Amino acid sequence: MKNCPEEVAKALAQEIAIALREQRKLDQNAIANALAPEMGKAIKEQIRLESDAMVDALYPVIGNTISKYLAEAVQNINDKVANAFSVEGVARKIKAKVKGVSEAELILQESIPFAVQAIFLIHKNSGLVISEVQASGSYSLESEMVAGMLTAIRSFVNDCIVQINNYSELNEIEYGNSKIILEVAGYCYFAVVTKGEPSPEFITKMRQTMGIIV
Repeated sequence: MKNCPEEVAKALAQEIAIALREQRKLDQNAIANALAPEMGKAIKEQIRLESDAMVDALYPVIGNTISKYLAEAVQNINDKVANAFSVEGVARKIKAKVKGVSEAELILQESIPFAVQAIFLIHKNSGLVISEVQASGSYSLESEMVAGMLTAIRSFVNDCIVQINNYSELNEIEYGNSKIILEVAGYCYFAVVTKGEPSPEFITKMRQTMGIIV
């Protein structure tokens, strides 16, 4: 008489547990390496089946991280508000007027951690991508699509917005907390996709790099 699957599982369960303990003594990484490829799928499926339970389980870790981030952001905002009447504060008021936002919105933008997501070096006339680098682990942007979009926008600005015989370059495109900073020189231009507010030092370094290229 053949054993049913349940009986076989019960019979092997204890032996498997013993075997796993022995294997951990021999090589602690072996089991982890064997199970790692399937863990991602298992976690996704668990989240799909019991999302509330997974949130409860992860909250102590994620909650502390979020709390720390918010505390740093609030402290950053408080520091900027405290300096509202300093030279930096006056400069911020002027900058907010130029950008067409309130000073509170500008303070919030400047408090968001700055990160470079991608850098494209694009040929100005043809719109072809000469070189590119993108941050690892982030969503990869289609370089040719980005270059084509920027070429079209730059052309539109100069054809329809800038006055006749007064050629000008587009400096940046802003969307939400992200922006594309454009630095044009010679035969090419940088398109730097960023999140947060870039520092003056970053802009200076970008321009110096462009000067070396051209």
